[in-house]
Amino acid sequence: MKVRVAAFLLLLFIAYHHVSSLECNACRSSTSWEDCKVSQEKCLPQQNQCIKVYFKYGGIEIFSKGCARELSCGSSENPTCGEAPGSDFTCDITCCNDKDNCNAGSALSFSMSSLNCYVCSSSKSWTDCTMKSHQCPSGFDRCSKVYLRTGSLESFRKYCAPKAACTSKTDFTCKTAVGSSSFECDVTCCDGDHCNTGSALFISIILLLTCGLASLWIVVKD
Repeated sequence: MKVRVAAFLLLLFIAYHHVSSLECNACRSSTSWEDCKVSQEKCLPQQNQCIKVYFKYGGIEIFSKGCARELSCGSSENPTCGEAPGSDFTCDITCCNDKDNCNAGSALSFSMSSLNCYVCSSSKSWTDCTMKSHQCPSGFDRCSKVYLRTGSLESFRKYCAPKAACTSKTDFTCKTAVGSSSFECDVTCCDGDHCNTGSALFISIILLLTCGLASLWIVVKD
């Protein structure tokens, strides 16, 4: 009996430790960061990031902090920013998980990358994906372009991404299709300002032509 009780308490401790492995500042305001009354919250197991989001659309502003999944660190996937209509909006997202409450302070205290990428999201086509320039947060060192097809549904997205998320197995958008019976997810990453312009087909053609010209130059030189 004592062994069972001890085992139960041990499992309870492990479960609690797992759930409370990360603690983040949490708040929400429509006025300012100073007005964002901060409290601390324990993150759920699937929430492995502390997030800070500044969103502006027209006369509307949102300042928010909290726990988040890694998926929400991309502007097109973030629930606050992802559904904003058109391209005339601002969405600055910073994620961290190096220590508890790492999302403290105002937006000015967070470092931003020098990389600028196009961000957009469409369920119709690349042409319908209205692009907006976005300065990437620190750690997001690639411009990404992702095409996802799940059954008859299609998704065309562009956003900042960390280098580690530049494959179909690690990309934020591709991960949403895991478990589907049939899906296609193509990811293209690059590391120059606004290099994720155009469609995936256009980029592939440019790369093909570049390789062809390089080969021709080598042949002519020889």
